[in-house]
Amino acid sequence: MYKFLLIANCERRLRYAYYFYPVDKAKRPSLEAALINKCLSRNQNSCSFFLHDGFNIVYRRTGQLIVIIGTDDDENNLAVYEFVRAFIQVLDAYFSGVTEKKAM
Repeated sequence: MYKFLLIANCERRLRYAYYFYPVDKAKRPSLEAALINKCLSRNQNSCSFFLHDGFNIVYRRTGQLIVIIGTDDDENNLAVYEFVRAFIQVLDAYFSGVTEKKAM
C-alpha cells in the first residue's frame, strides 16, 4: 500500500506532499527533508529503491523534479517505479513538458 507521495525539486524544496495514511504533522518536515536529501545525495547509477524508517522508498528523477513514493513491504518496487514513470508521462502530456513551475 502506498503511504505517501512527495515531489521535490533538485534544490531540495518540497513542492507537493500527499499522505495516504496519518503521519504526525510534527514529524512530516523531518521525514520529507531526510528523504529528499537521501534521494538527491545518491549516485545516478544507484538503485532507485531503499529502506527508510520502515518504508520502502521508490524515487525517480525527471529533469529538475524528483518523485518519491513510500510504500509498505507488500508493494512491488518495480511496479511502483513504473507507476512513477506513467505518472510523469501523464504530467508531461497534460502540461506539455514537466517542469517545476508548470506542475505547481
